[in-house]
Amino acid sequence: MATPFISTPFLILSTLFILLTTTSSHPNNYTDLEALLAFKKSIHDDQQHALSSWNETTHFCRWNGVTCSKKHPNRVISVILWSQGLVGSLSPHIGNLSFLRIIDLQNNTFSGPIPQEIGRLRRIRVVELGNNFLGGGIPSNLSRCMNLYYLNLVSNELTGGIVPEIASLVNLQSLGLSRNMLSGTIPPFLGNLTDLFRLSLSTCSLQGEIPESIARLRKMRLLIIGDNDLTGSIPFSLYNLTSVEVFAFAFNRLHGNIPSDIGSTLPKLRILYLHSNHFTGALPASLSNSSQIERVALSMNSFTGNILIDFTRLSALEKFLAEYNRFNGDIDSIGNLSDHLFLLTVRRNQLSGIIPSSIGNLVDLSYNNLSGSIPPQISKLSSIAVVLNLSHNVLTGTIPSEVGTLRNLAAMDLSYNRLSGTIPTSLGSCVVLSSLRLGRNALQGEIPESLRDLRGLEYLDLSHNNLSGLIPKFLVEFHLLYLNLSFNVLEGDVPTLGVFRNESAISLEGNQDLCGGIAALNLSSCPSSPKSNKKGLGKILVPTVVGAICLALAACFCVIIIYKRRTLQNVGTPIFQLPDILRLSYGDLLNATNGFLETNLVGAGRFGSVYKGTINDDDEQTDVAVKVLNLNNLSSTQGSSSSAIKGTIGYIAPEYGMSYVASTQGDVYSYGVLVLEMFTNRRPTSDAFEGCLNLQDFVSTALTDRVMEVVDPFFHRELNVDEKYWDCIVSILRIGVRCSKQLPRDRMSMTEVVNDLKKIRNVFPVYRNGRNVAL
Repeated sequence: MATPFISTPFLILSTLFILLTTTSSHPNNYTDLEALLAFKKSIHDDQQHALSSWNETTHFCRWNGVTCSKKHPNRVISVILWSQGLVGSLSPHIGNLSFLRIIDLQNNTFSGPIPQEIGRLRRIRVVELGNNFLGGGIPSNLSRCMNLYYLNLVSNELTGGIVPEIASLVNLQSLGLSRNMLSGTIPPFLGNLTDLFRLSLSTCSLQGEIPESIARLRKMRLLIIGDNDLTGSIPFSLYNLTSVEVFAFAFNRLHGNIPSDIGSTLPKLRILYLHSNHFTGALPASLSNSSQIERVALSMNSFTGNILIDFTRLSALEKFLAEYNRFNGDIDSIGNLSDHLFLLTVRRNQLSGIIPSSIGNLVDLSYNNLSGSIPPQISKLSSIAVVLNLSHNVLTGTIPSEVGTLRNLAAMDLSYNRLSGTIPTSLGSCVVLSSLRLGRNALQGEIPESLRDLRGLEYLDLSHNNLSGLIPKFLVEFHLLYLNLSFNVLEGDVPTLGVFRNESAISLEGNQDLCGGIAALNLSSCPSSPKSNKKGLGKILVPTVVGAICLALAACFCVIIIYKRRTLQNVGTPIFQLPDILRLSYGDLLNATNGFLETNLVGAGRFGSVYKGTINDDDEQTDVAVKVLNLNNLSSTQGSSSSAIKGTIGYIAPEYGMSYVASTQGDVYSYGVLVLEMFTNRRPTSDAFEGCLNLQDFVSTALTDRVMEVVDPFFHRELNVDEKYWDCIVSILRIGVRCSKQLPRDRMSMTEVVNDLKKIRNVFPVYRNGRNVAL
């Protein structure tokens, strides 16, 4: 009996020892492993094989992206898997990584909510989840993460307001919530996070006024609250945040003046973005004291007065954007620019005087009242500059030959001035040029042969000058999308190849001595020159040639009549009554163009290509042209120092002129312009839209009671239409106008566009061949 008595306590002690050992070792050995495996299980796609090392053959502390503590073995302290192409959701099990200090999953494709279990990470210091597709609200349990000092949730799909629990994060130094779908106002409690040095709340649909409490953030360096719907004025106390380096409040509805002493109160200022608001008053001269400032954007406000900044003192200045304001006075005040400045634009103001010889980087002075000549010092234009726009002024004199030194220039616009003389042959050295506009001047002489070297030219406008001679043959070799030689004194034969095959891409009217060309131009035939002086041969040739011409004209006349009749038969139905064509799939277009073969290529350029094709619809064949646009591409020209936002001129959003990167709102703008062009048959680059008038305003002013005057006459061909017919067109035009608003925040989203088009389809049934069909 003694043996059982002795063994029982031994078994109890052994069991306790095993339990204690298991309990103490399990978190170290298994809890973090299980949490990581649960995280991996929530990943649906790992095309880059970032988690290939996450297997049983390798200890989890050596897994890719995982770091364990040296002080506490087998405890995970960081998970860093940024830009790994991971697709999935965030597992709630991450809350079990109780020693975790850093989690960085930015630039992946995580979706779903941020789990509330993240609040269990008491040691967490850095949460980086930006650039994903996370939704839902900001987790309120974050308030338990008292050691958190860096929280970045930018570029997700978070909704709701900025939760008050964030006020508990007293150690927070950086808060990034930009580019989400938040709502509400900027909460005053943010002013209690006194360690904050970075606050990013841009593009969050926030409303209301900027709270005064933000001024308590004395350590603030980056204050970014642009692209919202904020109203009121910027509290003057914010201009006393002496540590601020980035002060960005663009794209709001803010008003008021800039304090006169801003250059002294913000001594470390590097970036000042106030564009697209309602600010007024003068531009403070004290900005001359901001010796560290690099970028200033004041465009699209109502600033007035002279620009009295001493640019010679701003040695770090790179960009100065002040277009679409009411600045006036003499432009001499903008001279003596910094060598670092590569973009200065003050178009659409009321500046006057002559262009200073220190033009340096004045690349966009259009729509002012500048006079005098273009100084030869234009050759000193920064090699980084890609655009020179001096259009819509009253400049005189000749185009200096020094323009030939601007080898990296992609676009030059000197139109709507009073320039004279000849086109300098040196322009042929600007081989990167894709757009050259010299129209509406008094230029004379011939189009120089040296321009044949501009092989990348896509837009050429030499209209309304006194140019003479023949049309250069080399133009047929260019991939031109637009050519305007109208209202000159050109003569001779019009080519029939290249861009000259496309009537809608060229304008030659006003040249009385041009002849030949394609039939659609309706030009007279070019006279033939006799090749022999023998009278007998002349007597034979003349009647023969005349007879042949008569026969050819008769044949052409018959062909044209037949073609017109067939065309009228084919276009008797409005464009939006062709649902079968509107619903063409990519496969249909692929078959129609023979797989987009080169033999079907009509024309091509860096902004797009046009292919011819044939669509088989029941027993009928329809010839079509398929345009493949390439809008808003951010690309580079030759040389690493030259870059520009590429896009079809007239179709790219205005904000790209302020060096913004391509965005979905820019795509919406381009879509809106295309809608208006389709339904009005008018291009945004048409000469009809001069001064302040553009295609959007042209349509917008006619929507109430004059829509029949602005739409394509094509829509008038339908007989017996009722009021709903025009209501449908008006509804579509309204979408085009709203999509092409000047400010991104005023534009529709593509989701709204699709929803509205569906509503139009359901509300306005149309008829084709006696059948009720929806758009």
